[in-house]
Amino acid sequence: MKYLGITISKNLIRREDVNVSCHITDMKKSLSQWLMRDLTIFGRIILSKAEGISKLTYPCHSLYISSNNINKANSVIFQFLWRNKTHYLRRSQLAKDYENGGVKALDFEAMVGTFRINWIKACLSQPDSMWFHIPRSLFSKLGGLEFFLKCDFEVGKISVKLSDFHKQILNFWKLFFKHNFSPHRSTLWNNRAILFNRKSMFKKSWFEKGIVFVTDLLDDTGTIIDFISFLNKYDLNCHAEFMKVCKAIPLPLIHLIKSALMYGDIEIALPVLVIEEYGLLDKKCNNKFITSVFKTRSFIDYHRGLYSDTSLSLNLSTIRKSPLTLHQMAHCPQNQRNTFQIDQ
Repeated sequence: MKYLGITISKNLIRREDVNVSCHITDMKKSLSQWLMRDLTIFGRIILSKAEGISKLTYPCHSLYISSNNINKANSVIFQFLWRNKTHYLRRSQLAKDYENGGVKALDFEAMVGTFRINWIKACLSQPDSMWFHIPRSLFSKLGGLEFFLKCDFEVGKISVKLSDFHKQILNFWKLFFKHNFSPHRSTLWNNRAILFNRKSMFKKSWFEKGIVFVTDLLDDTGTIIDFISFLNKYDLNCHAEFMKVCKAIPLPLIHLIKSALMYGDIEIALPVLVIEEYGLLDKKCNNKFITSVFKTRSFIDYHRGLYSDTSLSLNLSTIRKSPLTLHQMAHCPQNQRNTFQIDQ
């Protein structure tokens, strides 16, 4: 069955094969036809985006893309850029900006990661949209998507069963969001360190009473309160659940929180959803910025120039203009090839 151009099937392998793998095959055939043309590297990069990766853009927005297909798509793109010959530069180098010695090649994994972060942004900014009814219902069992993203969770330990698509979204979020560990700010819910039967916990009735942090179950000295004090404070008569939650809290975490409470003035609050210096819903947190952050996290040398020797005097304005000249002449005549040389 097809819906909005996507083939829907209960068989996960067939669904990905029909919606993703076949498009990768078509992309490879389409790009192979251009190998007979005498194109510059800049012309091939334009074609890899216009004739190649554009075939995968639509299914990437709504379907899980396995790591195997991500690697296949990247392999097709970079094999085309190097004319199916030896790769003389790393992918990370080609993906850089012109100022850093790159040619702005497209990394498919970075594109998928950008789409996943955009899904989170759309879900948070459009809470009443019908397209997010199912994920909103799922994440409501974990305190809501916004609260859940602020927790120090681990995808494999979530108590709710999620689809591969939503798991991929959360894995990319863990890559983008820096969750700085502070013992006194550790949440009681969706915490990868606080487990029961190897799964993180969430109690909706407790959450609605304002029980969010581990410190909500501790007194001023950092000791876990008894059940009578808990009952008087939160008006929750659930002795069995109280004992289960208290036993799940690791003892080393309690000692760290006790030290923080004794030796410093602390502020207990949930982290802010930010990517680097910009808020998640900030207009400056656009596709270009998200892609740049992903490449920085994936490629160690992304912001390092190709020529880091200080004895080389490079004119950056010339480097910026040079690719534009070649973009205007993507097809390079045989007798007028453009080469770049830097004389040391």
